[in-house]
Amino acid sequence: MRRSVHIILAATLLASAGSATASASTGRDLVYRGSSLLTESMREKPYWVLQAHCSGFFGATSNYLTAKGDTQRADAAKAQGVSFFQAAVDRLVKDRQVTREVAIASVAEVVDKGRTEGGAVLDRNGITDASPWNHLRSACMDMQDTYVGLRRR
Repeated sequence: MRRSVHIILAATLLASAGSATASASTGRDLVYRGSSLLTESMREKPYWVLQAHCSGFFGATSNYLTAKGDTQRADAAKAQGVSFFQAAVDRLVKDRQVTREVAIASVAEVVDKGRTEGGAVLDRNGITDASPWNHLRSACMDMQDTYVGLRRR
């Protein structure tokens, strides 16, 4: 039962990732069409929005682990967040034919939202295998695994 609640919470947070920017979609955005239970709420959202949200989530994870003194894991989370950020910027540039500067500004807005939401999850539940944090992390990684095969489009 507890796992179901965590999956629902993770889905709710990830569903909100695209709420502010989904209406701004041009129809040229490459969208996620995965179908796992963890990523169901991500379906039909632009990859760049999801990647930006996950970037913020991993940034929050890095901040949390730094505060706990776990610099090795904090550095790994930071590197993952940077990777998501770069992928989001590259995707937005490709999808909308905007400059990198415009893409960075747009992505940064979503990153901030992901960082805030991720920080709230971490503050409430911490990092454990059964926490909502782990479900969010898994959803981000599942989405990115799907993206790897599509990124050249």
